[in-house]
Amino acid sequence: MVRRWKEIFDLKGVDFLYEKKKGGPAMENTRSKLSNAAIEGDIEALEEENERLRMEIDYLKKLKALVQKEKKL
Repeated sequence: MVRRWKEIFDLKGVDFLYEKKKGGPAMENTRSKLSNAAIEGDIEALEEENERLRMEIDYLKKLKALVQKEKKL
């Protein structure tokens, strides 16, 4: 590791010490690329799924209550 640093230092000189290239390229902002229509469509789909899941939970609660009621009889 030190050997590699020394080789680069010998080739590039003192300026090498001041190079600040770390990490990869900056990530692009993909959110701004989405159109409003796509976002609205996603929101609508999520709201529909949310409603469907709420209905499923209600159904399962009622089924559980019915099963418990039958067990008591």
